[in-house]
Amino acid sequence: MKEKSRRLFGEMLIADDVITRSQLDEAIAEQGRERSAGGEVARIGVILNRLGYLKKEALEKYIERVMQEYI
Repeated sequence: MKEKSRRLFGEMLIADDVITRSQLDEAIAEQGRERSAGGEVARIGVILNRLGYLKKEALEKYIERVMQEYI
């Protein structure tokens, strides 16, 4: 069976020059704050969208890409 190399969603966006490392770091920090607060924790793409770094259309495109590659 052929093993696929999996990249994290944020790393894929950086590799494609969609977001910067600092934008991803900010989103990860926000995700950590959500986790610490004990409530619902949003996925990184949703947080990037909420912060204004990733448009909804691009988020949907990358989600579809991930689905195609890994399912």
